[in-house]
Amino acid sequence: MRTIILFLGLICLGLVPLFVQADYVYHIAIMVCIMGIVAISINIVLLMGQLSFAHVAFMAIGAYTSALLSLRLNVPTGVTIFVGAVFASLIAAIIAPLVLKIRGVYFVLLTFSFAQIVNMLLQEWTSLTGGNSGLYGIKRLAVGAFVVENSSSYYLISFAALCVVLFFALYFKKGLLGRIVSCLRTNDELGQSLGVRTLLWRVCIFSVSAFFAGIAGGLYAHYIRFLSPAPFSFHITMDAIVMNVVGGMTSPVGALIGAVIIQPLPEVLRDMREYQLLSYAIILILILLFAPTGVLGIVDRFRKRSRRKI
Repeated sequence: MRTIILFLGLICLGLVPLFVQADYVYHIAIMVCIMGIVAISINIVLLMGQLSFAHVAFMAIGAYTSALLSLRLNVPTGVTIFVGAVFASLIAAIIAPLVLKIRGVYFVLLTFSFAQIVNMLLQEWTSLTGGNSGLYGIKRLAVGAFVVENSSSYYLISFAALCVVLFFALYFKKGLLGRIVSCLRTNDELGQSLGVRTLLWRVCIFSVSAFFAGIAGGLYAHYIRFLSPAPFSFHITMDAIVMNVVGGMTSPVGALIGAVIIQPLPEVLRDMREYQLLSYAIILILILLFAPTGVLGIVDRFRKRSRRKI
């Protein structure tokens, strides 16, 4: 059932913007793809039983690394996005042994502090990042000799990246790493007693999730073509967490569903500008009250009822 819904959802997400030929629609769809990748990256850490506020920093690291490599060293943008994601992953691997030894609210505070430090560095290191004035004239994304100059092409590339990240995350969840994650979430001490090097696996998982966030950052940088520290703030992390809650935290599919629902909301509520935040909050409260396990929880309940009737 979930597989069918997943494929139908991806088909709809992939085709709808192609039928609605408007840059406005393409912009929303591209941002859904980018934020969907960020939400999936956080979902991977959630499956480990941790709530990370650091992924907006990894997104920023990926974005700035890719932008600077293309601007200063003239490296092809297709390469810079990958290098930026790898660099974000390396930074995650460096800090992970320190932060992953701590759990619960202290882990949240540490990752939040890391994100704030990165944002402060982006503001203060003006010779490299441009500070609050930002980086202008970031090169367009290019795949080989093909330069992506229109929104429809950029959407297709963003959608392809989202699909790759989603299927990798699903493979990760259902494979050996997924079983290890489940073990780490339920009983860390049991895993250690069975010979599982729990800290090493946590570091690997955390680094992979940071790689995905870095990919999202690179896509964002070459789409917007201007970077400043302001967008990489607390609200991106909160949006990504809300996407997981709304869609369902038990699967990367839930993160994607949440992105499809949450990311377009500000645009849908644009005409209610005076009541936009209030409307946004009411919608979220209703979802949490009537679907506390997210959209995936509703699907599971519907599936169980269908089986009982049969």
